[in-house]
Amino acid sequence: MKYDFGLELYRLEKKTESFYKHLEVKKSLLEKIPKTLHFTWNSPFLNETNQLNVDLKVRANIQTCLDVHPNWDYIIWTDDLVRKGFPELVDLLIAANIPSVISDVLRMNIIARYGGIYMDTDFLCVRSFEPLLDQQYCTAFAGSEEAIEDNEFNLIVSGGLIGAVQGHFLFRRAAKLILNHALKPEVPSVKTGPYFLGKMVRRYNTSTDCFYVYKKNLFYQCNFNQRGTCQTKLAEYKDDSSIYAIHLWYASWIIGLD
Repeated sequence: MKYDFGLELYRLEKKTESFYKHLEVKKSLLEKIPKTLHFTWNSPFLNETNQLNVDLKVRANIQTCLDVHPNWDYIIWTDDLVRKGFPELVDLLIAANIPSVISDVLRMNIIARYGGIYMDTDFLCVRSFEPLLDQQYCTAFAGSEEAIEDNEFNLIVSGGLIGAVQGHFLFRRAAKLILNHALKPEVPSVKTGPYFLGKMVRRYNTSTDCFYVYKKNLFYQCNFNQRGTCQTKLAEYKDDSSIYAIHLWYASWIIGLD
């Protein structure tokens, strides 16, 4: 897998001015989500990982996405690239010291600043996302294993696979607000994870910058407790034309990988 993170960062930065200059930008419903795939691979102290030590299993997963998106751009946000691309976040991320929280903060800021599609590294891609983007009438989306309301106040939306246009209003808000949540004494799923994203969707989903949550079959055929069963059905899922990616549930937030 050939990759030059310095060149890729330069290319992405050339597409935009400073992130904060875009805070009041309104995006049109006609604007398309950029054809860029984002992945994160980080250590708790942001001082270890680089492109050379990305886990082989993770590389194989990412390669399935590159294979079905041969003309797309991609970027793996390793420690060295995060330090160069988001220096203002480094101290906060180190203080958070929880892999899932680090990933949650990064994904919101990456998509807000650059747009494109963020994916956890335990996804396999089955087919191109381009048909989805061609018919996408909203300027942001999530592929969620849970798009349900567990009560009248909480909407649960997974951030494992998200996409948006650059500067999308909801993600701009989420990118700022998540910084205030990262160090709270709450469980990650509440303070920065699916409950946080669900709250953002409930509060900031607007008609001009709408956010769409796809049904779970497109990206999440199994939930966490079914992950063993999901592994045994890979061939079946790959033959299903309604499935675009398969979540393998590595539970990286538990074992310490991103």
